[in-house]
Amino acid sequence: MNANVFYNIALDCIDKNAESLLNKHKTALIFTEGSKGKTLKLTFSNLQGLTNRIANGLQSLKIPAGDRLILRLPNCPEFPITFLGAIKTEIIPIPTSPLLTWDELKFILEDSEATTLVTTKELFPPEIFNYAPATLKHVFLVSPQSPTLHSSPFTLHLFKDLLKSSSSEFATKPT
Repeated sequence: MNANVFYNIALDCIDKNAESLLNKHKTALIFTEGSKGKTLKLTFSNLQGLTNRIANGLQSLKIPAGDRLILRLPNCPEFPITFLGAIKTEIIPIPTSPLLTWDELKFILEDSEATTLVTTKELFPPEIFNYAPATLKHVFLVSPQSPTLHSSPFTLHLFKDLLKSSSSEFATKPT
Protein backbone atom coordinates (compact mmCIF):
# COMPACT_ATOMS: atom_id res chain seq x y z
CA MET A 1 0.00 0.00 0.00
CA ASN A 2 1.20 3.49 -0.84
CA ALA A 3 2.37 5.25 2.37
CA ASN A 4 0.83 8.54 1.17
CA VAL A 5 -2.69 7.09 0.96
CA PHE A 6 -4.88 7.23 4.05
CA TYR A 7 -8.50 7.02 4.98
CA ASN A 8 -10.27 8.79 7.81
CA ILE A 9 -14.03 8.32 8.07
CA ALA A 10 -14.46 11.80 9.58
CA LEU A 11 -12.85 13.27 6.47
CA ASP A 12 -15.24 11.40 4.17
CA CYS A 13 -18.38 11.83 6.27
CA ILE A 14 -17.92 15.45 7.33
CA ASP A 15 -14.98 17.42 5.96
CA LYS A 16 -15.46 16.67 2.26
CA ASN A 17 -19.12 17.67 2.48
CA ALA A 18 -18.45 20.76 4.61
CA GLU A 19 -15.90 21.99 2.09
CA SER A 20 -18.22 21.45 -0.88
CA LEU A 21 -20.27 24.47 -1.94
CA LEU A 22 -23.12 22.11 -2.82
CA ASN A 23 -23.23 20.37 0.55
CA LYS A 24 -21.85 22.65 3.27
CA HIS A 25 -25.31 24.01 4.20
CA LYS A 26 -27.11 20.68 3.91
CA THR A 27 -28.29 18.93 7.07
CA ALA A 28 -25.75 16.41 8.35
CA LEU A 29 -27.25 15.56 11.74
CA ILE A 30 -30.76 15.78 13.17
CA PHE A 31 -31.30 15.17 16.84
CA THR A 32 -34.75 15.18 18.43
CA GLU A 33 -34.93 15.26 22.20
CA GLY A 34 -37.48 12.70 23.46
CA SER A 35 -40.64 13.98 25.10
CA LYS A 36 -39.74 17.67 24.80
CA GLY A 37 -39.68 17.39 21.03
CA LYS A 38 -36.82 19.89 20.65
CA THR A 39 -35.00 19.36 17.38
CA LEU A 40 -31.39 20.24 16.70
CA LYS A 41 -30.22 20.32 13.08
CA LEU A 42 -26.55 20.65 12.24
CA THR A 43 -25.25 21.34 8.76
CA PHE A 44 -22.06 19.71 7.49
CA SER A 45 -20.30 23.01 8.13
CA ASN A 46 -21.61 23.17 11.74
CA LEU A 47 -20.67 19.54 12.36
CA GLN A 48 -17.18 20.08 10.97
CA GLY A 49 -16.64 23.05 13.28
CA LEU A 50 -17.81 21.12 16.36
CA THR A 51 -15.79 17.99 15.61
CA ASN A 52 -12.74 20.18 14.90
CA ARG A 53 -13.18 21.88 18.28
CA ILE A 54 -13.24 18.49 20.01
CA ALA A 55 -10.19 17.36 18.03
CA ASN A 56 -8.27 20.52 18.98
CA GLY A 57 -9.34 20.22 22.60
CA LEU A 58 -8.15 16.62 22.84
CA GLN A 59 -4.85 17.55 21.22
CA SER A 60 -4.39 20.52 23.58
CA LEU A 61 -4.50 18.02 26.47
CA LYS A 62 -1.68 16.08 24.79
CA ILE A 63 -3.75 12.91 24.46
CA PRO A 64 -1.64 10.87 22.03
CA ALA A 65 -2.78 9.13 18.88
CA GLY A 66 -3.81 5.56 19.59
CA ASP A 67 -5.11 6.29 23.08
CA ARG A 68 -8.59 5.05 23.89
CA LEU A 69 -11.54 7.27 24.75
CA ILE A 70 -14.60 5.67 26.36
CA LEU A 71 -17.97 7.14 25.39
CA ARG A 72 -20.58 6.53 28.08
CA LEU A 73 -23.35 8.77 26.85
CA PRO A 74 -27.07 8.55 26.22
CA ASN A 75 -28.49 9.30 22.78
CA CYS A 76 -27.29 12.90 22.46
CA PRO A 77 -25.52 15.12 19.87
CA GLU A 78 -22.30 15.03 21.89
CA PHE A 79 -21.93 11.32 21.11
CA PRO A 80 -21.32 11.58 17.33
CA ILE A 81 -19.49 14.90 17.75
CA THR A 82 -17.02 13.35 20.21
CA PHE A 83 -16.77 10.07 18.30
CA LEU A 84 -15.83 11.79 15.04
CA GLY A 85 -13.67 14.45 16.73
CA ALA A 86 -11.61 11.71 18.38
CA ILE A 87 -11.19 9.90 15.06
CA LYS A 88 -9.87 13.11 13.50
CA THR A 89 -6.99 13.06 16.02
CA GLU A 90 -6.26 9.32 15.71
CA ILE A 91 -7.68 8.71 19.20
CA ILE A 92 -9.73 5.52 19.31
CA PRO A 93 -13.31 6.04 20.51
CA ILE A 94 -14.97 3.12 22.29
CA PRO A 95 -18.77 3.46 22.42
CA THR A 96 -20.39 1.83 25.46
CA SER A 97 -23.93 1.41 26.68
CA PRO A 98 -25.17 3.76 29.39
CA LEU A 99 -26.76 0.65 30.95
CA LEU A 100 -23.42 -0.95 31.88
CA THR A 101 -22.92 -1.80 35.52
CA TRP A 102 -19.89 -0.42 37.33
CA ASP A 103 -18.14 -3.82 37.10
CA GLU A 104 -18.71 -3.94 33.33
CA LEU A 105 -17.50 -0.38 32.82
CA LYS A 106 -14.50 -0.98 35.08
CA PHE A 107 -13.55 -4.02 32.99
CA ILE A 108 -13.73 -1.99 29.76
CA LEU A 109 -11.70 0.86 31.28
CA GLU A 110 -9.01 -1.57 32.44
CA ASP A 111 -8.99 -3.81 29.38
CA SER A 112 -8.84 -0.94 26.89
CA GLU A 113 -6.34 1.05 28.96
CA ALA A 114 -8.49 4.11 28.23
CA THR A 115 -7.00 7.47 29.12
CA THR A 116 -10.26 9.38 28.67
CA LEU A 117 -13.91 8.96 29.66
CA VAL A 118 -16.73 11.12 28.27
CA THR A 119 -20.00 10.87 30.19
CA THR A 120 -22.81 12.85 31.81
CA LYS A 121 -23.29 13.81 35.45
CA GLU A 122 -26.13 11.27 35.62
CA LEU A 123 -23.98 8.42 34.23
CA PHE A 124 -20.82 9.40 36.09
CA PRO A 125 -19.83 6.34 38.17
CA PRO A 126 -19.08 7.45 41.75
CA GLU A 127 -17.17 4.19 42.27
CA ILE A 128 -14.47 5.56 40.01
CA PHE A 129 -13.12 7.62 42.93
CA ASN A 130 -12.33 4.44 44.84
CA TYR A 131 -10.99 2.62 41.84
CA ALA A 132 -9.84 4.47 38.76
CA PRO A 133 -7.48 2.62 36.44
CA ALA A 134 -3.99 4.14 36.44
CA THR A 135 -4.35 4.89 32.72
CA LEU A 136 -7.42 7.15 33.20
CA LYS A 137 -6.22 10.76 33.01
CA HIS A 138 -9.24 12.76 31.81
CA VAL A 139 -12.98 12.68 32.42
CA PHE A 140 -15.27 14.96 30.40
CA LEU A 141 -18.76 15.71 31.66
CA VAL A 142 -21.49 16.61 29.21
CA SER A 143 -23.33 18.57 31.90
CA PRO A 144 -23.91 22.23 32.66
CA GLN A 145 -21.73 22.09 35.76
CA SER A 146 -19.26 19.73 37.33
CA PRO A 147 -19.89 17.83 40.53
CA THR A 148 -17.87 18.72 43.60
CA LEU A 149 -14.66 16.69 43.70
CA HIS A 150 -12.54 16.34 46.79
CA SER A 151 -9.60 14.63 45.16
CA SER A 152 -9.32 12.40 42.17
CA PRO A 153 -6.62 10.62 40.20
CA PHE A 154 -7.88 12.17 36.95
CA THR A 155 -8.62 15.67 35.67
CA LEU A 156 -12.29 16.56 35.34
CA HIS A 157 -13.29 18.77 32.37
CA LEU A 158 -16.59 20.19 31.23
CA PHE A 159 -17.44 19.33 27.63
CA LYS A 160 -18.79 22.84 26.99
CA ASP A 161 -15.50 24.38 28.12
CA LEU A 162 -13.60 22.18 25.68
CA LEU A 163 -15.82 23.43 22.84
CA LYS A 164 -15.53 27.09 23.87
CA SER A 165 -11.77 27.12 24.24
CA SER A 166 -10.85 25.28 21.05
CA SER A 167 -10.51 26.39 17.44
CA SER A 168 -12.95 25.25 14.77
CA GLU A 169 -10.06 24.79 12.31
CA PHE A 170 -8.32 21.41 12.27
CA ALA A 171 -6.38 19.32 9.77
CA THR A 172 -7.75 15.77 10.04
CA LYS A 173 -4.97 13.29 10.76
CA PRO A 174 -4.11 10.48 8.35
CA THR A 175 -5.23 7.18 9.81
